[in-house]
Amino acid sequence: MAYSREIVEKAQGIIDERRMKAEDINRQRTAEMMISCPEIYENEMRVRGTFFRLMNEMLTKKISDPGVLERIESDRTAALEFVRKSLREKGYPEDYLDTPYTCPKCRDRGVVEGRRCECMSELLRRLSVESQGGEATVRRFIEARTDIYATPQDREHMKKLIDYLKRYCDDVAQSKASRSLLFHGSTGTGKTFLSQCIASELRERGFAVCFGTAYEFFKAIEDQRFKNADGDTENTMLSCDLLIIDDLGAEFRTSYTESVLYNIINTRTEHARQTIISTNLSIDDLRKRYNERITSRLTGTFTTIPFPGNDIRLRLQSV
Repeated sequence: MAYSREIVEKAQGIIDERRMKAEDINRQRTAEMMISCPEIYENEMRVRGTFFRLMNEMLTKKISDPGVLERIESDRTAALEFVRKSLREKGYPEDYLDTPYTCPKCRDRGVVEGRRCECMSELLRRLSVESQGGEATVRRFIEARTDIYATPQDREHMKKLIDYLKRYCDDVAQSKASRSLLFHGSTGTGKTFLSQCIASELRERGFAVCFGTAYEFFKAIEDQRFKNADGDTENTMLSCDLLIIDDLGAEFRTSYTESVLYNIINTRTEHARQTIISTNLSIDDLRKRYNERITSRLTGTFTTIPFPGNDIRLRLQSV
């Protein structure tokens, strides 16, 4: 997947900052041992000096002696065992003097043997998702109000729905099988708000959530396809942990955007990646607007959730 220069530079900056922080912690801990536990410090220096001792042996051509390597390795092992045992006895973790890299595999450099490390790939993916749709709006389920719905039946429906969506977040976070969701109802009935609640909840649990309106998504995809704009919105939508498309039906619809929409829905369904779509259209209106391939996916593989009532924002103004 191609990433913009801005995202790559931001990711490398984060990786570099992780490495510098880890190495600074290691320097502080080493200095602490030098003062408080000289024996631990001296043996730790023996461990760290193994590489230089080997290089010195190679340069002085003593490496031909078959016993040299064994003696150096034996000395290193004994010193390491002393350090770990002594640290445990003094109440420290035995790896206290190891550099606490976020990714030990690449030692927070982002590259392993000339190839991009998994940690860098994951970071690039997350930054790409976060950049899609701009600054994320943080919403909480605790902020949701059911008292502003007009009828007792609507209020009870929304209470049950909020509880269901909380459980849905738990299921997604625990990798339990959860179907994708289709929110449908009139304008201003809470679809976007509850979608934002889900997005905020799962982002805080470390999930890459891609949130935006259908208009924003498909405008970006068309600009990248036909105007060489930066970014790869379609791949971001395909690969994120949770995709939320708000206000489906408000986008400028073309045969191209329809094919992209089907590809996104179909691919994510086949890979068991959850998608949440909200629309002001009824199910019948969706069938009239979109082709049968799209609507059969939406009605057959998504759990459809109706949002009752009329625009609650008007009621909020009078409360």
